[in-house]
Amino acid sequence: MNHICYFYIFDFRSIHNLGVSLDARYTYVMHEKTKTLTVRSNPDYVDGMWPEGISSLAALIGSNGAGKTTFLECMLQMLAEGSGEKHPQVIVVYENSALRAYRPKGCDYGIKGDGVDIHIDNNSRPTTELFYYSAYFRPYTSLHIPGDG
Repeated sequence: MNHICYFYIFDFRSIHNLGVSLDARYTYVMHEKTKTLTVRSNPDYVDGMWPEGISSLAALIGSNGAGKTTFLECMLQMLAEGSGEKHPQVIVVYENSALRAYRPKGCDYGIKGDGVDIHIDNNSRPTTELFYYSAYFRPYTSLHIPGDG
């Protein structure tokens, strides 16, 4: 199974030049001038914090219209087999025994890792098992204890 670590969206509907890190073990910096993505091990990452098989947790939060659903649609369209639509222009860094990066044809961005082994796959899209949980959280009413007034 592939583990998705990072998404960089060049252009998808209302999202332009957006990087989203989904794994706390690494840091990612997109350099638009040099057209490179730098990946480094995160020196602040605490190993062993989560149960076995979980390296970190990620959450998408934001107000209405911030682009949460659009990002998830882009992710699903990129990763789901047989989506039937044109694949979005994104760079995907994922892990499958080693860090790998999908870079679409015609994308002239390079990927370099400082102390991280990255293999670039230009022709194959990564696929993964997806888990999506959606909940509405209202901090004032969710934390309210009945009878507290």
